[in-house]
Amino acid sequence: MIRTSRNLVVLVFAIIGFSILASADLKIKTRTTVMGHSTESTVYIKGPRERTEMSFGGHAGAVTIMQCDEKRMITISGNQCSVIPTGGGETSCPTMPNMRAMGREGPGNEPAAPRTGGVVTITRNSTDTGERQDIFGYKARHIKTSMIMESTPDACNQSHMRMETDGWYADLSAGFSCADESYRAMACGGMGGRASCNDRIVMKGGGGAAMGYPMKQTTTIMSEHGNFTTTTEVVELASTTLDAPLFDAPPEIVESGGASWSADAGSPLPGSAQTELLVRLQVSDPETFDVRRLEALVAMIKPAHVPHRVEVFGAG
Repeated sequence: MIRTSRNLVVLVFAIIGFSILASADLKIKTRTTVMGHSTESTVYIKGPRERTEMSFGGHAGAVTIMQCDEKRMITISGNQCSVIPTGGGETSCPTMPNMRAMGREGPGNEPAAPRTGGVVTITRNSTDTGERQDIFGYKARHIKTSMIMESTPDACNQSHMRMETDGWYADLSAGFSCADESYRAMACGGMGGRASCNDRIVMKGGGGAAMGYPMKQTTTIMSEHGNFTTTTEVVELASTTLDAPLFDAPPEIVESGGASWSADAGSPLPGSAQTELLVRLQVSDPETFDVRRLEALVAMIKPAHVPHRVEVFGAG
């Protein structure tokens, strides 16, 4: 039950991040309170992308990168990184990879073909109360929203919940919106989801347009797992200049070495006999990325006797 509630909280953070409308480089600090416990997050916004760094109890926590231009969400926790597609047509979920099966893939272990799931119906509504309030120099609107999500028994992602939100939203800048993707991501990434399985998404009602950035917001979720309420408010906001790599996936590092322990003499050595270091980095625009700087950084950090290669590639 604790794990389910924590996953639901992460999805709420994703909804908050997806619903923003912004384009200038910004640094925002927020405080979120769930069941009497508060966490702080730092949000960075650049163009169509957002990076959220959450801390728990004063310690570093998860990092979430929303790439609305690529229609995907990247989550980083420790040395673990996962990429979740959020796009697809208006009526379908992207196929989710089976993370457990990926670790067992090899000759003769081909991944199972994706199958068709069921239907997830999302009904949304929003009401602008007409009230306005100045927050950090921005004119915030008072908007109340509701969202009901229901899955058929054969759906890959089982969700039966209602979410009500009461918040104040401001247009920090124009040009960016992931409005509908937020609900689709929540439906396609539900707690009961099964890998290699596609659901059909049916959107109903209004409330899909971007409302602005949530300056302060109270969200209540009611489901079979219980009810809980979260409150989020902006505590700091400032304009800044941010580097584009901050909003890309972390590099993939492959090295030929290894370490293992064995009680048997003459056991096979781990790794490869040929020493090599490979650094692969996904960026938004490989044509404009300065590969020489990356090369210099890798050469400075790695052992001098280890040859290395750097590969830079685009998304998609």
